[in-house]
Amino acid sequence: MAISSQDMQYLRNAIAHQYQKLLKRHRIEPDDVVQQTLEHAVRSWHRFQGRSTMRTWLVGIAKNTLLMECRARTTRKHDVPNGIDPVHRPSNHDLERCYAAREALFLYAKAMSHEQRQTLILQIAHGYSRDEISVMLGIPVATVGTRIFYARERMAMTRAELTL
Repeated sequence: MAISSQDMQYLRNAIAHQYQKLLKRHRIEPDDVVQQTLEHAVRSWHRFQGRSTMRTWLVGIAKNTLLMECRARTTRKHDVPNGIDPVHRPSNHDLERCYAAREALFLYAKAMSHEQRQTLILQIAHGYSRDEISVMLGIPVATVGTRIFYARERMAMTRAELTL
């Protein structure tokens, strides 16, 4: 695999130019995205099929890397102990809605298998990517995707049953 310094500079400039608002809003350095992109490209080089130029492939990886990082930072930014922001005191109506949502989540979780619940929580609550979950659980990425798919299907079925 030969990634030239020109390709790296092109990648950095493309990220900095195309995604400058996201970078600024989430305080992410373009060089960090380039580094993560190159690490991902090295790990998945065997999947590069040559149907596009290497630059196009790298920019696609960079875009997905940046979006996953933004999503993870947004998810982690809103994590607050006990789910209550100390600055904002919720009203009784907010608390009732929160309790109702929590009860619904418990019902959804009961309907899922342990594996589905575990995988879905890692993705939604903690913001991990399918690749990261795959490594954590020691299972193939396709299995992670399947578990998430069936967990969401189970949630939809349970939701439909609750509304009947």
